[in-house]
Amino acid sequence: MHNYLLSLVLLVSVLLIIPTSLALFIIFIYYKQARLFIPAVAIALFISGCAPQAPNQETTEINPNVVEETQENSSSDDAIVEENDTNDSQENDSQTEQEQDTPDKITATVTRVIDGDTIEINMNGTTEIARLLLIDTPETVAPNKPVEPYGPEASQFVKDTLTGQEVEVKVGTEERDHYGRLLTYIFIDDETIQEKLLRKGLARTAYLYNDLTMLDTFHRAQAEAIDQGIGIWSIPGYAHKDHNHGFHYEEDIDTSPEPTPPTTDQNDTNYKNCTAARDAGVTPIHNGDPGYGTHLDRDGDGIACE
Repeated sequence: MHNYLLSLVLLVSVLLIIPTSLALFIIFIYYKQARLFIPAVAIALFISGCAPQAPNQETTEINPNVVEETQENSSSDDAIVEENDTNDSQENDSQTEQEQDTPDKITATVTRVIDGDTIEINMNGTTEIARLLLIDTPETVAPNKPVEPYGPEASQFVKDTLTGQEVEVKVGTEERDHYGRLLTYIFIDDETIQEKLLRKGLARTAYLYNDLTMLDTFHRAQAEAIDQGIGIWSIPGYAHKDHNHGFHYEEDIDTSPEPTPPTTDQNDTNYKNCTAARDAGVTPIHNGDPGYGTHLDRDGDGIACE
């Protein structure tokens, strides 16, 4: 708009100067003062030049369509940048949540299985005895204790599943028990060995004084075995969840009295003659004693083989 006004002013000035100059020329000729014409024109131009004018700058006519397109492109770029920032923020938040939800795990190799709930691992070049958190399996190697039902099955299952395998180890909030064993969750195939044992009825939840992070998950796995009545849950009163008192099992002991050997009815003892009775060392035989017979008491006095 400013450029249009400037052009209009210049045009009006030119249109005014030309007639004015021509009129002055005629007047000066008429009065025979032509030599004053050029100075007069110069003075007029000088006065015109002293009029206020807009600063001299290069101007470019702006196409409204180009402006609109540029604004649209700028808005689109801003939207893309904002979307990228949002995606980056969401990815960072997701990564942060995942890092918070995923506990620190250490890769280890199982070198030996001691029993159903205790294994030996090699972790960071160090051999550790690892106790499985939150479960208990029947005893197989405890001193002064008999092998308990389903103990051998639990040990064998852990051997078949873990021996020589690479596993992920999550150490509990309390790192060791009073025996110095490392308290651990052992992961293999995206699941803990504890869950596998519980689901098969080869272990029960117990010793809930340490890290309880996975207790709800363990309860769900255990419930499957309880509902099916398999393994340790197949023996009434044998297993109880969430306590530390072991398994309640006693072998059936026959408390009935030993049978007494059958007694021989002494009155059924017969001697063929007194010689046989004497050979047996039972003579004389009184009436009522084992082996007495009237055929041996010839005089009928109640004493045989006198």
